Amino acid sequence: MATILDLLSYNTHFQSFYLNMVGNEAFLSTAVKRDSVVARAKQIGYVPRTASCGSATLFIEMQNSVGLSFIDIPQGTIFNASTAGQTFVFRTMDARRVFRNSDGKYTISDLDIVEGKSFTHTFSINEDKIKSGVVIPNANADSTRLKVYVRDNTTSSNFEKYELFDDVTNQTQDSNVYYISEVEGGLLNVYFGDGVISKQLTLGGEVKVEYVVSSGPAANNIGAFTLVSPIPNSDFTTIEVVSPVTGGALPETIDSIKFRAPKSYES
Repeated sequence: MATILDLLSYNTHFQSFYLNMVGNEAFLSTAVKRDSVVARAKQIGYVPRTASCGSATLFIEMQNSVGLSFIDIPQGTIFNASTAGQTFVFRTMDARRVFRNSDGKYTISDLDIVEGKSFTHTFSINEDKIKSGVVIPNANADSTRLKVYVRDNTTSSNFEKYELFDDVTNQTQDSNVYYISEVEGGLLNVYFGDGVISKQLTLGGEVKVEYVVSSGPAANNIGAFTLVSPIPNSDFTTIEVVSPVTGGALPETIDSIKFRAPKSYES
């Protein structure tokens, strides 16, 4: 009898502890698991900050023996930089056209480069994608560098660009916008409208997502770069740093979400 009572007592204690822990996860202020904190924040319209890529600004001087009127720096031009024995990859996010100056050189003083690995994924649209959207399979994707394109059928060669949702009062059933949220494992979920508030995906179409995965703050303060991808038509390239790397960061912490989410809701 004593053994049975001990077992019942132990089971009651275990169940009480378990239910207490489960109950804690139902509230933003007491939740411990990141998935629970993110879910509670989502209920009040708060989206935690994703990882962010560090960026730097360069001065580039190029020369061309032919005397072309301009030189194009392609999107995705690669630069390398190292610190503390670790090498980081930077790239241009947009193409830039540089015209020849009176000295016969081609200079640009505001070339922005971004740290991180670039990825492109294409998803076929099925019923599940219409309902739940697509999940970017790599952690630490920078939502501010995200580019989303949609085409209604695979026979079309034209992808429509979608913009990040901003204000519900500006939305119609034809608004090309996407929404983001963090899902299990810290991955980024990109989802779309329901056909009433913004445009709904079309069955049989495709979603193309271009994004950059950040290394966090590890590359911050780097101030020297090496050109890896040759710039077409540039016979000689000089690189100077206008501003070193800043802005690299890991995803928002649990404590920060707990503090900022209620403030965001209040405002």
